[in-house]
Amino acid sequence: MAQIVVIAGSPGAGKTTLLESLKGYKIVNVGTIMFKHALSMRSVKDRDEIRYLSNGLVDQLRLAAFKEISKMKGIVLVDTHASVERNGKFVPGTPRNALETLGLRNIKAFIYIDAPTKDILERRLKDKKRKREIEKAEIIDAQRVVNLSILSAYSADLNIPLYIIINKQGKLEESKANLKAYLNEIFS
Repeated sequence: MAQIVVIAGSPGAGKTTLLESLKGYKIVNVGTIMFKHALSMRSVKDRDEIRYLSNGLVDQLRLAAFKEISKMKGIVLVDTHASVERNGKFVPGTPRNALETLGLRNIKAFIYIDAPTKDILERRLKDKKRKREIEKAEIIDAQRVVNLSILSAYSADLNIPLYIIINKQGKLEESKANLKAYLNEIFS
């Protein structure tokens, strides 16, 4: 049975970069697993097309990803989004039925990776690996409010902690140290 920490953040906050610095943990990216399933269904050509699929197909792909994760053993860090924004519409990236697939008792904590809006905007512009929309600061700020609202509600409902890391530009080492300290606390 896995012990799971869900790690979320807006695109460009730096969660994947922070996770890549960790050793000794199984790290899985929900979007990558969804992409693998979408490719097998011939639904998309690249990962960034997933958010434009129908809600029903996205739900099916997400559930398949979470089912795959639920079969993993040991400590598993789940890299995902609390919400996904499309043209001002927010949909849950971690709906309750997906979390239930993981086994609610297996989820030990949520960690939210955040960054100042200007840092997120700059990182999105520099990221040539992904096809990201150029969004206004107001949308990024709204994403953070929605993300924290979702994670706060789950944290209260499951009676587990929600940790927040502010990953400021030029402070990567500090953010890495905070992440490692939080994981040590969770699993001690």
